[in-house]
Amino acid sequence: MGLFQPSSKSHAKGKVICDITNTKELKYQCDDMIEVLLTSPVVGSSQPNVEKTINVEAYTPFTASHAVDDVMMALNFVSSVAMIGSVAYLYLKKVDWHESKLLLYFTVPFFTISYLINLLVSRIRGPVVFTGSRRMVSNRVEEDQLVIKSPHFLKPTLTGEKAADGRPELVPPNYEIEAYFSKTTNGGKTVLSRKHCRMVLGNFGEWFTEDGEFKEAAFRHSLLSCLDKHFAQ
Repeated sequence: MGLFQPSSKSHAKGKVICDITNTKELKYQCDDMIEVLLTSPVVGSSQPNVEKTINVEAYTPFTASHAVDDVMMALNFVSSVAMIGSVAYLYLKKVDWHESKLLLYFTVPFFTISYLINLLVSRIRGPVVFTGSRRMVSNRVEEDQLVIKSPHFLKPTLTGEKAADGRPELVPPNYEIEAYFSKTTNGGKTVLSRKHCRMVLGNFGEWFTEDGEFKEAAFRHSLLSCLDKHFAQ
């Protein structure tokens, strides 16, 4: 979500309520919850048969990394301050154009280069919603690295049947992610496993009620069980 964009969801008595007619809002809610759930220990669920396939005690949360985002934010902040500050200085001091060129020769290229770097990094990374790692200790110390992207906006599909009111029935859109997983040991020098896959966690109808309430436990189950299925040794 952008810094000045309104919140995409409302909270009622601790519940997250989304607009079920807005698939982008539903997707953004799921995107936001991926990091929250992967970095939190699994707790028991009040919903029956939701967490039974997950070994709660064995699950080790990840530690999220925002290093790239922090660096890009700092670079953009510094370049913006330099650009705005130089323009403000020249305006307030009424500096002649010929005398101001030296300052602008530095700030304008600096701002442009930082902007292009940000675009390039965003292009290379893609729509990353989670980057994290965790350390596992068994007979040896192993480290898991996980990167998850959520690049796809899918649309509802027609079932070919009609509802009681005569309207065509729709199947809620699927939610897809791309995951990059690696397991290393010996301080990252030995790669034990490296996998990349695109997976469907389910559809929005499984995690949102007709009133738009987000079912966190159901989404957690879909996320963790799907990752375990594809990446478990």
